[in-house]
Amino acid sequence: MSDGKKYEIHLDNFDGPLDLLLHLIDKNKMDIYDIPIAVITEQYLVYLDEAREMDLEIASEFLLTAATLLNIKAKMLLPKRRTADGEPEQEEDPRAELVQRLVEYRFYKETARMLQEREQYESTYMLKPHDIDQMTSELEPGNPVEDVTLDMLMKAFLQVMDQVEATEEKHQLTLEKEEYLVEDSMADIRYRLLRENSIEFTTLFKRGDRKRKIITVFMALLELCRLGELTFQQQNNFGALWIFPKQNASEALQ
Repeated sequence: MSDGKKYEIHLDNFDGPLDLLLHLIDKNKMDIYDIPIAVITEQYLVYLDEAREMDLEIASEFLLTAATLLNIKAKMLLPKRRTADGEPEQEEDPRAELVQRLVEYRFYKETARMLQEREQYESTYMLKPHDIDQMTSELEPGNPVEDVTLDMLMKAFLQVMDQVEATEEKHQLTLEKEEYLVEDSMADIRYRLLRENSIEFTTLFKRGDRKRKIITVFMALLELCRLGELTFQQQNNFGALWIFPKQNASEALQ
């Protein structure tokens, strides 16, 4: 490296090349939407060199990503083509596809972490055994009310994402730095619950919302759930998902 210092990283902490790239971006406090590709490529190659020195087997996906980084670096070093007026032509950022993959990978990694924390949190409780037959006999016919599992919540979220992806242009990538904060979405959800007492899940998402905004809202829901501020319930199998303040959930569906 230019400063003569060897960049040291632990070789066994990464699930794949995207995981390593995110580590380098976070460690260097880089803007994920404006990655200094020369720096990140150099540090990534240092990782591969250290792996070879330790006689570790390097997975093909790491080598493929290294080739991708070098290709992007080469494209960014090329002089920009100019129009007949001498102005530089508008060209797609060579980093765009990589940035999109990193943003999506970071979201799924963070979501998996939050779900795992939720599972560990719930595993600390010991529930009193229930008489299922007695409980179901007390419910009114046609109105079974059950807590929604995290798996059901994830399926509802993926349905919303599928609807968004179906309306997006498949062959055009617009790279924008969108400012959607989890904290802001949490505040919006708290305000709606205070005002309305319950929220139907799909009403949190509007037609035309960007994927990044939808992801942020969903992460805000997971965080509020982790903090014990809300719960999800469902009337009838495959019915709409409803969000309630934790203390009001049991009374709301009676």
